Amino acid sequence: MGNRLKIWLATVMAGVFLAVSIPAAFAATGGGVTAGTATVSPVVPASTTSSSTAPALKWFGQKVAGILAKDSGKSVTQVESMKTKGEKWSAVAQALGVNAATFKSQLSTLRHQVFMNRLRSRATVAVLVKASGKTAQEIHALKKGKTWQEVVSSLGLNWTNLLPSIQQGVKARETALSNRRFLVRFLARKSGKTVKEIQALKKQDKNWPAVEASLGITKQAVGQALAAHRLNEAKRRVAGGVFTSLLAKTSGKTVQEIHALKLQDKKWQNVVQSLGLNWTSIAKTARQEIKARETAQLRISFLVGYLARATGKKPAQVRALKTKSNTWIQVGQSLGL
Repeated sequence: MGNRLKIWLATVMAGVFLAVSIPAAFAATGGGVTAGTATVSPVVPASTTSSSTAPALKWFGQKVAGILAKDSGKSVTQVESMKTKGEKWSAVAQALGVNAATFKSQLSTLRHQVFMNRLRSRATVAVLVKASGKTAQEIHALKKGKTWQEVVSSLGLNWTNLLPSIQQGVKARETALSNRRFLVRFLARKSGKTVKEIQALKKQDKNWPAVEASLGITKQAVGQALAAHRLNEAKRRVAGGVFTSLLAKTSGKTVQEIHALKLQDKKWQNVVQSLGLNWTSIAKTARQEIKARETAQLRISFLVGYLARATGKKPAQVRALKTKSNTWIQVGQSLGL
């Protein structure tokens, strides 16, 4: 490998460039971690153990009925019979004497599970279409009455090999959805319109640039706002990962249990205190780990950027070459440097 990459690697890993540009948003982590930080749920193949034969709404209703049955001591059939057309589940919960706050948090957790299952299904279909050469319609047809693992096996593919691509697809879809939600709120705030009015404009114009132009909001303003949003989201993901692993280790609970607690309460401070832990001590340890992770990510970003410029490849193509089994030096060598 050429000396250029060796020198660059040594420089980046030594952290010389870090003094130049760790954004203020990252430096402000100490204050940010007390606010609600969104966590990204680990991508486990939940949908591999459940059938998709029942309609989504019917499935959701059955799940809610199951929750209320467990909390009230009634049977699922008794609970379902109380749910009439037009009546909300919260009214059923109240009639059953179920604590409103508890039910609200359980419902929030369930909705998140539904959301994640949909993302996983879409990501899985996209990966299988590419890996098998079949159409999305053919994949959906194979899924009826089967788990995703069974579908993968029937296509002669390996689930373990496909899982990293599925996880990547889920994260990409989460990011895209987060960006769209932010864009709607941003355009509403800048234009003085409501979120519903912005969504209605999108249905009319079909594309966001047309909506932005009709509102008199420049492409530059939108780009700057989205860049700031992506930076904040990256910071929240790092903080969420740090707090989740730290609290799981400290409290003895599983990562899934910590995620469930975070969905119930938007502030990490409240989650920490609900576990009987000291917030000041946990926050101090978390800030140190967050800073270390952000530093590592920034170094990698510099390295990816260099390799992309030196080889004419896209940053995403460079990142795809880095696996757990190889080093950045080996990546450089594979690129001919």
